[in-house]
Amino acid sequence: MNTGVPIEINGEEKKLRFDVNAVSDIEEYFGKGIGVIFSEEQVGFRTIRAFFWAGLKWRDRGLTIERAGKFVQALIDQGESIETMMKPIMKALQMSGVMGKEELDDMELIEEDEAKNVKQA
Repeated sequence: MNTGVPIEINGEEKKLRFDVNAVSDIEEYFGKGIGVIFSEEQVGFRTIRAFFWAGLKWRDRGLTIERAGKFVQALIDQGESIETMMKPIMKALQMSGVMGKEELDDMELIEEDEAKNVKQA
């Protein structure tokens, strides 16, 4: 059973978990499929916030995208970067089984390329 990926926000452990509903929420939010999101979107705070929102809603059904943004801000205040915040997202997507390994491998390559572009800018 997928119990989620633990993340600590403001001293509280939360579990990031994706299922079909969470991925569907992300697709609806962006208006495109999950694979396209990673291939077309520049991974930034908007993307991170949406994935945290969708991945945390299974435990907090009333979670809003704005509250998810506050969680992202708390992680930034804790010293996290976009790259480090993407790691639990990618791990939770992998654990979900919703996406195939090939899709996740492609997304990781895209994420690595974008991280290099951010560092070079």
